[in-house]
Amino acid sequence: MTEQETFFAPAERTDIESGVKSHNLVYEHGYIKDLFMAMPDVAAVLNRERQIVYCSDVLLCLLSGKDYFEVPGARSGEALSCIHSAGNEAGCGTSEHCRHCGAMNAIFRG
Repeated sequence: MTEQETFFAPAERTDIESGVKSHNLVYEHGYIKDLFMAMPDVAAVLNRERQIVYCSDVLLCLLSGKDYFEVPGARSGEALSCIHSAGNEAGCGTSEHCRHCGAMNAIFRG
């Protein structure tokens, strides 16, 4: 695997199989699912590679028709169709514009 160019955040991603396992671990804990369903705000669980593992129904509603099977593994900008997430082969967080992104900066400060 060749390293992908990045102008801000690391390009590495978790493979799909590991992402599905992480999603299932969160999903199997009923209290987490209940908490996310009760939240009136946008919320997501991210892995170390900034990929969405699990998200609230409120976030899903904002994603214009995407379902639970499309969101896990995506990064925030990819899920939200940010124009800069496709600006670099490595995806969300790796373009020159990403260093000014509020979501990226919140993730790194979190």
